[in-house]
Amino acid sequence: MPCTITDGREWVCKEQVGGIVAVYFANDIELNTTTMITAGSTGTFATNVLADIDGSATAASLFKYALPEYTASYTETLTSAPENGTLFYEQAIELTLHKLSANDRNEIKLLAAGRPNVILEDNNGNFILAGWRKGMNVTTAAAQTGTAAGDLSGYVISMTGSEPVGAPFFTDLLGATITT
Repeated sequence: MPCTITDGREWVCKEQVGGIVAVYFANDIELNTTTMITAGSTGTFATNVLADIDGSATAASLFKYALPEYTASYTETLTSAPENGTLFYEQAIELTLHKLSANDRNEIKLLAAGRPNVILEDNNGNFILAGWRKGMNVTTAAAQTGTAAGDLSGYVISMTGSEPVGAPFFTDLLGATITT
């Protein structure tokens, strides 16, 4: 594999906004199929790719969690270990969900028990697939009531993943079955 730089980058305008609007969970690395790996080899999935994730017209099933403004973040860190000749991507997601409920507690437990793929919709209209090959792991999920009237009553969820490739982008989520 050649390690030659292939492109430059211009100074970009200040037009980006931080934060995540929503996350979409797919059960147990559902999106890690040969069809999806081939489709995402360039780092960006084409439109309507979620209509057929396995080559037999199976649509992706996604579960949408709408998020309060500016309460979630995503970080992807490229890590190189020259002494070992390795390169990998560490991914971290932090989510805050308002309101405590038995149903949410049970769903969070299911997220923690599995290895979901997570598609993040950011405030700039990007759809980013975290945990594509190995899934994401819930490392902590804290339910809290707060102390004062203005404190959080809800959940703070931390997820991590380690991937051999950077998180690819989706053009859109057309073709997927989305449950809210």
